[in-house]
Amino acid sequence: MSAQEDRSPSKPTGLARLAQRLKPVWHYGSSWPASVANNLRYWKDMSFLRGSRDMFDILQETKDFVKDEVPQILGLEPGTPITMELPRFGSTTFVLILSSGDKKAILRVYAPVDYERARAHVDATKLLTRHGVNVPRILFDSLDDKRHRALFSVDEFIDGEILHGDLLTPQQIDAMAEQVGRLHLVKSQAWGRVSAERPQPFFLALTKRVKRDVEILKRTGVVSDKEAELIREWVARWQPEFEARQDYSLTHNDILPANGLFTPDGQYYMVDLNRLQWDVPAREVVRCYYRQFRGKKGAVDEFNRAYFKNLPPEQAEETWRFCRFYEVFYRMSALVKMTPKLEKKTRKKDLYAERQTVLHGEMMELLQRPFDERTPVPGRE
Repeated sequence: MSAQEDRSPSKPTGLARLAQRLKPVWHYGSSWPASVANNLRYWKDMSFLRGSRDMFDILQETKDFVKDEVPQILGLEPGTPITMELPRFGSTTFVLILSSGDKKAILRVYAPVDYERARAHVDATKLLTRHGVNVPRILFDSLDDKRHRALFSVDEFIDGEILHGDLLTPQQIDAMAEQVGRLHLVKSQAWGRVSAERPQPFFLALTKRVKRDVEILKRTGVVSDKEAELIREWVARWQPEFEARQDYSLTHNDILPANGLFTPDGQYYMVDLNRLQWDVPAREVVRCYYRQFRGKKGAVDEFNRAYFKNLPPEQAEETWRFCRFYEVFYRMSALVKMTPKLEKKTRKKDLYAERQTVLHGEMMELLQRPFDERTPVPGRE
């Protein structure tokens, strides 16, 4: 058989053949069988299906699970058609929106080898629900059900939208601050597979990162030798304060606009809880400044006021103090990330250079303030 005959329309190859095989799998109750083919480009790098003998087994099992078990989970009559939408793929899972009439839910599908990640998601959700943190509730999970090869988690559907920066109202910022504060009040020392013990002394890991970043900034001429020495000495002075900590707070570890939903009734819900870890809460607070609010001063001030007013006085004072350290740490990291952009020929080079100058100036201003300076905690003046 010639190569030309082998490529004839009667024998589709590659993605076309895969799409053909997928169509009957996703036919049940669905209006989008063709849309799966549009997402195949993600699958080549997906670890979601690693270790599986045949990914079609998991896809077929998912279809059967939706057909046979989801109606009962949603309180519907057996055999009720369920529509499936595919909003996005994850690195180790994929997420489906299930709907029938006014009933909706989120289905997360994990491969068997990702049991630990699935367990972390379920345990994290249940833990935060107990502590009053707004997260989508777990309606059902099959982690201990030996009937399925795939692992399923059916979560509550939250009708919300992703917002950031200038799009947020003061009420929405207050709602987010309240939920982040509730999360940081969780200080359990034994929960699931996440240990409150750090794998190495926490400050040692920080100083290694700072040493690496300072060398990069010095080598590229962003900071002078004198400024590099000032940074190292300033960071070293924080060692007693970090080592004096008795515990860490539970943090989301990945707060950004895509991982939070604002509902029409003014509530904020955290989603994607697979990366929870014990940490210094100030690190996450400073991340919110720049990831969620894009550094907008009005939004940052409103967030600080709402966040700190609900914390115990001692924790509020300590967190506000450590925010100063992470303000410097953030700017240093941002300068390091910007360095490769300035080395390339790009139309935005002048914009990057201007941003670099601003970040450098802000960092040096923070470093030159008296080390023992105490400023009033926002929301507690």
